[in-house]
Amino acid sequence: MPAIPAESFKSVAVGLEATCAIRSDDQLVCWGRHASSKPTGTFRQIASGHDYLCGIRTTGNVVCWGQSPTSMADAYKAVAPGRRYTCAIRPDDKVECFGVPNYYGEAPALTEERFKSVSAGATHTCGIRLDDKVVCWGDNEYGAAPSTPTGGSYRAVAIGDTNVCGIRTDGKMLCTGHRAFSQAPVGVTTNSFLSVAMGHLHTCGIRTDGSAECWGVNAGTPPMASFKVVTAGRFESCGIRTDDTATCWGFYP
Repeated sequence: MPAIPAESFKSVAVGLEATCAIRSDDQLVCWGRHASSKPTGTFRQIASGHDYLCGIRTTGNVVCWGQSPTSMADAYKAVAPGRRYTCAIRPDDKVECFGVPNYYGEAPALTEERFKSVSAGATHTCGIRLDDKVVCWGDNEYGAAPSTPTGGSYRAVAIGDTNVCGIRTDGKMLCTGHRAFSQAPVGVTTNSFLSVAMGHLHTCGIRTDGSAECWGVNAGTPPMASFKVVTAGRFESCGIRTDDTATCWGFYP
């Protein structure tokens, strides 16, 4: 596993062959085999897709690099890369998606509803509306993309290849979809969580005591620490501790 820079970070995203993080000065730092392909400039958000990464510059513009490089000139509030498409939340809170192939309706040009967050997967997308309800669209073969709003209120949602996990406002995590590799816990968790992240075949979350917990193939064992950010990639996971330092675990191909 490549050496992690001993610097202070705000956020981190795990790509297929590079991991990138936003430093405290908003500059991007990357490590791994393709770390040199990172864009220049300052960023306020970074996220990983199937084989590429996307970030939102401090100007609001979206730029993606890796296997699916692209850029969006308009300003956006959040970005969510998937397998072959990317979705982003506009200033009016509507979700705009771009990319191909959109076979299952996973990448609509523009949603009518308004959202506070969005997560993109392989062939389905989910978002949390302004009323805290989760709405999904795209491939629902494994029950991971129900078209009607879910019951209850949610504060976080994350998508894997064929499943989805959400954190309710009471802190409990609920997962649904295909579980052939035990990527997620069964039903509603007994522990309470602050955040959730899903990789290719594994899931990680931050519990209310700050510790990280992971399940699934190549999930690895998170170090004993207090975390403020955890993210999951194809084969490994990374987190930012409460002292702003970064650490990674799992399988590095």
